[in-house]
Amino acid sequence: MEFNKDDYKEQILEEYNQKIVDFGNGMVEITVYHDYQIRQLVSMKHKGGATDNSEISDEAQEERTKKQSYAIKRKIRDYALANDFKWFTTLTIDPKLHDSLDYDSSKDLLLKWYRKIRDRYGNFDYLIVPELHKSGAVHFHFLLGNIPANFIEAKNLKQVRHFYETNEKYTT
Repeated sequence: MEFNKDDYKEQILEEYNQKIVDFGNGMVEITVYHDYQIRQLVSMKHKGGATDNSEISDEAQEERTKKQSYAIKRKIRDYALANDFKWFTTLTIDPKLHDSLDYDSSKDLLLKWYRKIRDRYGNFDYLIVPELHKSGAVHFHFLLGNIPANFIEAKNLKQVRHFYETNEKYTT
């Protein structure tokens, strides 16, 4: 039997012009492409880890970072669509009370806040995304669902600072 690279190529590549994502909650996303897309089913690239001789150019690293960023944003979007979230909130840490420039201490503060809210209201659905402000300070965006807390619905975000009424100093 003779090896035919075109036959092999057909086995590792697949063309498609539509993508269907079923989120499992009755929501379905259908994407139809004008031009056919090509998906690689099997990679011919080296799958091993980095070696001492491995180098990556700045351009390759930038492209890799862009792809990772896109994949992460897509995953967050998919989680948001697959769940029944009711509230979007932001947790901003007051730099006068805590070091909001330190990610680890900000995360510890977030976890402390989360445990307190969970103890008060029981289990609830959530998706938390950390974000760095231009100043370097960390703040957290939340999607929340199935939580019986009394939230204030923001009419004008510049005027409403407290999304959740609490006596805790670290929640604004």
